[in-house]
Amino acid sequence: VEDRLQANVRATLETLRDANVRTWMLTGDKLETAWVIAQNASLVTRRQRMYQVAVRSSGDEKERRREARQALQGYPQGKFNAPCLVLDGAALSLCVSHHQQLFMEVACAAPAVICCR
Repeated sequence: VEDRLQANVRATLETLRDANVRTWMLTGDKLETAWVIAQNASLVTRRQRMYQVAVRSSGDEKERRREARQALQGYPQGKFNAPCLVLDGAALSLCVSHHQQLFMEVACAAPAVICCR
């Protein structure tokens, strides 16, 4: 079953993007589906890159925190045509719980943020 976008969603998101308004999309979809939806809805441009913050879903908690911090620190802030920040649920939870300041800096630098399953 394919969901259709409501009227004017594409135009509204394009206007927000063109005005440099940061937009977040929260979805229960898998990463690949979320990315396609973001492109179809004009949350991101077709040429825009994705920067994924991912951590293993199991394993040593300390190592998972380190992975999340390193991924956040690797985001190319201040670059023209910055990539969309994409996080799955496990990464979002770790970033908000243990790296809140860094996460907010990176999320605010990204033109769009997608949080997915």
